[in-house]
Amino acid sequence: MKNFLLSFFLVLFVFGCCFSQTFKISGKVVNTENEIIPFANVLLLSASDSTFVKGTSASESGFFELPNVEPNLYLLQASYIGRGSKPLALDIKKDVSLGALIIPSTAENLDEVVVTARRPTVQRLSDRLVFNVENTVISQGNSWDILKNTPGVIVNQNDLQIRGQNATVYLNDRRVQLSGQEVQDLLQGLTGTAIKSVEVIANPPARYDAESGPILNIVTSKSIVPGYKGSVNGSYTQAVFPKFSLGTSHYYKTDKLNLFANYSINPKKELRKTKKGINFID
Repeated sequence: MKNFLLSFFLVLFVFGCCFSQTFKISGKVVNTENEIIPFANVLLLSASDSTFVKGTSASESGFFELPNVEPNLYLLQASYIGRGSKPLALDIKKDVSLGALIIPSTAENLDEVVVTARRPTVQRLSDRLVFNVENTVISQGNSWDILKNTPGVIVNQNDLQIRGQNATVYLNDRRVQLSGQEVQDLLQGLTGTAIKSVEVIANPPARYDAESGPILNIVTSKSIVPGYKGSVNGSYTQAVFPKFSLGTSHYYKTDKLNLFANYSINPKKELRKTKKGINFID
């Protein structure tokens, strides 16, 4: 009996290791002139419906790595400031080391045209990546479009991610106390011409909230007044005992005032039935 149990658990362990195995995708991002593109965004998409699976950003030397990828069919694509590589189909069954993802270089032929806008620049500082967009071609959109094109920032629906973690949005070094959807609505209504730069801070210094994780600090060329944002939510569940929750949040900002308040109540009474015992194999 002992040998049978030992063999049974060994088989379960082997099958568990096989089905839980994950793999790694690595490579680099270059342009058509084989020049390294630092801080390019790399997205892993589902091959069936092109939904977002995971993403990362290339290093300063152009190399990237996507760990813990489950076996499946995927599309891999790199992007950098509005330009993207062709989606690469991958059937992940083992670790994959790619030669390179190629982002095409833009070539424009101008004849007697006065260029009044410059291309955005990326500056690497000791603790952050600064994406300068003031008076550039990319500032013609709204602020949400600028964040979607910011190197090092992955946009998953209404979530902004840096190195696989959800980022907290700051406006001029002040935290925006809004939900993900509310932040998106705010930035979609904020013109890009008011944005001076976007700071991508993966490891925030001590003057920021240590628990907020990665930070996206939007620096504006003039004072931004988001105004008032408020919400009320509630829910009710009828089980053995009825349960309900009620909450409200309010955010108000002016040139000199920044207020945030929320309140929630969630009284509940639960009925739990547990059965404890020890079963022995005969």
